[in-house]
Amino acid sequence: MKRELKNQQTKKKIIDSALRVFSAHGYEGGSLNMICQTGAISKGIIYHYFESKDKLYLYCVEECFDRLIVYLRGRLEDQNETSEKEKLIRYFQARSGFFDTYPRMPASSPRRS
Repeated sequence: MKRELKNQQTKKKIIDSALRVFSAHGYEGGSLNMICQTGAISKGIIYHYFESKDKLYLYCVEECFDRLIVYLRGRLEDQNETSEKEKLIRYFQARSGFFDTYPRMPASSPRRS
Protein backbone atom coordinates (compact mmCIF):
# COMPACT_ATOMS: atom_id res chain seq x y z
CA MET A 1 0.00 0.00 0.00
CA LYS A 2 2.85 2.41 0.76
CA ARG A 3 4.27 2.07 -2.75
CA GLU A 4 0.84 2.64 -4.33
CA LEU A 5 0.38 5.82 -2.26
CA LYS A 6 3.85 7.05 -3.26
CA ASN A 7 3.06 6.36 -6.93
CA GLN A 8 -0.20 8.32 -6.64
CA GLN A 9 1.62 11.23 -4.98
CA THR A 10 4.32 11.26 -7.66
CA LYS A 11 1.76 11.18 -10.46
CA LYS A 12 -0.19 14.00 -8.79
CA LYS A 13 3.00 16.06 -8.55
CA ILE A 14 3.63 15.53 -12.28
CA ILE A 15 0.04 16.47 -13.16
CA ASP A 16 0.06 19.58 -10.95
CA SER A 17 3.33 20.73 -12.50
CA ALA A 18 2.09 20.00 -16.02
CA LEU A 19 -1.15 21.90 -15.40
CA ARG A 20 0.83 24.93 -14.23
CA VAL A 21 3.05 24.84 -17.30
CA PHE A 22 0.30 24.11 -19.84
CA SER A 23 -2.05 26.72 -18.38
CA ALA A 24 0.69 29.36 -18.51
CA HIS A 25 2.27 28.44 -21.85
CA GLY A 26 -0.17 26.20 -23.71
CA TYR A 27 0.76 22.92 -25.32
CA GLU A 28 3.19 24.39 -27.85
CA GLY A 29 4.91 26.73 -25.40
CA GLY A 30 5.18 24.22 -22.58
CA SER A 31 7.92 21.61 -22.52
CA LEU A 32 8.79 18.59 -20.45
CA ASN A 33 11.88 20.46 -19.27
CA MET A 34 9.67 23.27 -17.95
CA ILE A 35 7.46 20.70 -16.19
CA CYS A 36 10.55 19.11 -14.64
CA GLN A 37 11.81 22.49 -13.39
CA THR A 38 8.42 23.59 -12.09
CA GLY A 39 7.85 20.43 -10.08
CA ALA A 40 11.45 19.48 -9.31
CA ILE A 41 10.80 16.24 -11.17
CA SER A 42 13.18 14.20 -13.30
CA LYS A 43 12.31 13.62 -16.93
CA GLY A 44 12.74 9.90 -16.35
CA ILE A 45 9.94 9.94 -13.75
CA ILE A 46 7.64 11.69 -16.21
CA TYR A 47 8.40 9.04 -18.84
CA HIS A 48 7.79 6.32 -16.26
CA TYR A 49 4.17 7.50 -15.96
CA PHE A 50 3.57 9.04 -19.40
CA GLU A 51 4.78 7.84 -22.78
CA SER A 52 5.12 11.35 -24.23
CA LYS A 53 4.29 15.03 -23.82
CA ASP A 54 1.15 14.35 -25.88
CA LYS A 55 -0.04 11.66 -23.46
CA LEU A 56 0.66 13.89 -20.47
CA TYR A 57 -1.20 16.79 -22.04
CA LEU A 58 -4.18 14.61 -22.92
CA TYR A 59 -4.24 13.27 -19.37
CA CYS A 60 -4.30 16.86 -18.07
CA VAL A 61 -7.13 17.75 -20.43
CA GLU A 62 -9.13 14.73 -19.32
CA GLU A 63 -8.50 15.62 -15.69
CA CYS A 64 -9.80 19.12 -16.37
CA PHE A 65 -12.95 17.82 -18.05
CA ASP A 66 -13.56 15.28 -15.28
CA ARG A 67 -13.29 18.00 -12.63
CA LEU A 68 -15.45 20.36 -14.68
CA ILE A 69 -18.20 17.75 -15.03
CA VAL A 70 -18.23 17.01 -11.30
CA TYR A 71 -18.25 20.74 -10.52
CA LEU A 72 -21.11 21.46 -12.93
CA ARG A 73 -23.19 18.52 -11.75
CA GLY A 74 -22.88 19.74 -8.19
CA ARG A 75 -24.12 23.19 -9.14
CA LEU A 76 -26.75 22.33 -11.71
CA GLU A 77 -28.51 19.34 -10.15
CA ASP A 78 -31.50 21.24 -8.81
CA GLN A 79 -32.52 23.27 -11.81
CA ASN A 80 -36.09 24.29 -11.08
CA GLU A 81 -35.99 27.05 -13.68
CA THR A 82 -38.66 26.70 -16.27
CA SER A 83 -36.97 28.30 -19.23
CA GLU A 84 -34.04 27.03 -21.25
CA LYS A 85 -32.59 30.53 -21.11
CA GLU A 86 -32.40 30.37 -17.30
CA LYS A 87 -30.72 26.95 -17.50
CA LEU A 88 -28.13 28.26 -19.96
CA ILE A 89 -27.42 31.28 -17.80
CA ARG A 90 -26.84 29.03 -14.76
CA TYR A 91 -24.62 26.75 -16.84
CA PHE A 92 -22.39 29.58 -18.04
CA GLN A 93 -22.24 31.09 -14.54
CA ALA A 94 -21.23 27.71 -13.10
CA ARG A 95 -18.66 27.15 -15.86
CA SER A 96 -17.18 30.57 -15.24
CA GLY A 97 -17.10 29.82 -11.52
CA PHE A 98 -15.15 26.63 -12.18
CA PHE A 99 -12.41 28.46 -14.05
CA ASP A 100 -12.33 31.16 -11.38
CA THR A 101 -11.91 28.45 -8.74
CA TYR A 102 -9.40 26.41 -10.78
CA PRO A 103 -7.44 28.96 -12.85
CA ARG A 104 -4.80 26.39 -13.84
CA MET A 105 -7.31 24.27 -15.69
CA PRO A 106 -7.09 24.78 -19.44
CA ALA A 107 -10.38 26.11 -20.79
CA SER A 108 -10.48 23.43 -23.49
CA SER A 109 -8.92 19.93 -23.85
CA PRO A 110 -9.18 15.68 -24.14
CA ARG A 111 -8.68 12.21 -22.08
CA ARG A 112 -6.09 10.04 -20.26
CA SER A 113 -4.97 6.60 -21.34
